[in-house]
Amino acid sequence: MPFCKMPVSLGGETVLDVGCGYGPLAFGTLPLVGAQGEVLFCDTSPGLLEHCRALASKLEVLDRCQFLAASADDLALVETNALIRAALGGFRINSEGLF
Repeated sequence: MPFCKMPVSLGGETVLDVGCGYGPLAFGTLPLVGAQGEVLFCDTSPGLLEHCRALASKLEVLDRCQFLAASADDLALVETNALIRAALGGFRINSEGLF
């Protein structure tokens, strides 16, 4: 089952998409986090992040998105009080590891 169709509620959560590319997982997650949640788009390509930013603006969801130019190795620099869940293919991680 694709991540975007998973029957889960992430209302109010912060979701981190590592290696977001053009953003299909990140944009698909926005409905799951709802109006109180946010999605962090993370990629090493400034061009891909700009594409995602432009699309988020067009979709009028820019206020629920953040864009981070970083590699997975740099993610230790991300500080937040919110639970961060990452969608990396078929598994998910949070600050305590894989689950």
